[in-house]
Formats: sequence, structure tokens, C-alpha cells
Amino acid sequence: ELGDNYAELVRVNEKLTGELDAAKEGLVKEKADNSSLREKLEAAMLKVQSIAVDAVLSARAELMEEFRKGEHASWDPDQEIETWRKRAQDHG
Repeated sequence: ELGDNYAELVRVNEKLTGELDAAKEGLVKEKADNSSLREKLEAAMLKVQSIAVDAVLSARAELMEEFRKGEHASWDPDQEIETWRKRAQDHG
């Protein structure tokens, strides 16, 4: 009977060891996938930041061109500031 119990314990241990090994492999794969996704996210964030900076610089350049041409006389700074405040409240 002890031999049968020992054999059963060995079988259960082998099964559990196999399951543990499979779980470890799954975790390694998940970690690699997570790392890959993190790298993609960081690259996307850098791209978004670059796009945002480009948009701001482009807008500033356009405004400076309009100012240089004297088109600023028709601007309504108060209206623009109010529009920005409302947008900031809606998105904040």
C-alpha cells in the first residue's frame, strides 16, 4: 500500500510540476507580450507628443504670419480666451 501511495504521489507531483512549468511558460510569454505592448505604447506616446508640438508650433507660426501682415486687427482675443476656457472645462 505504501508503494501504491508513493507511486500516486509521484504521479501527482509530475502532473503538478508539468502544470507549473506550463504556467511559467505562459507567464514568460505574457511578460514578453506586455513588454512589446509597452514599447509600442511608448512609441505611440512619443509620436503623439511630437504631433502636438508640431501643431502648436505650426499654429504659432501661422499667427505670427497673420500678425506680421496686420491681420491681427480683426482678432478677438477675449472670444478666443473664452473659447479656450470652455474647452478646457469640457475636457478637464
